[in-house]
Amino acid sequence: NKPEKLASLKSVLDLLKEKGIIKDYYLFKWQGAEFDGISNSGDRIAGFTITGNSIEELNRKHYETNAGFRVIDSNGNDMARHDLLTKIEA
Repeated sequence: NKPEKLASLKSVLDLLKEKGIIKDYYLFKWQGAEFDGISNSGDRIAGFTITGNSIEELNRKHYETNAGFRVIDSNGNDMARHDLLTKIEA
């Protein structure tokens, strides 16, 4: 199999930060990085932090972030594991 190549992510995270949905983000892989899919935590592309005044606000921001970004490969496919999102509990 040909390795996947990360095409874009940073601009979407910048927008989420500008809107105040995320406080900050951290890229672990950069545009053009090659890898063979996303199968474990070592394949993580980015991380983000959120802040809120309640569990409800944290969950809203968490779900909004998950719905608001895509990890796009060079073929236009979303490689993000949106299925791994869990509810934040107190």
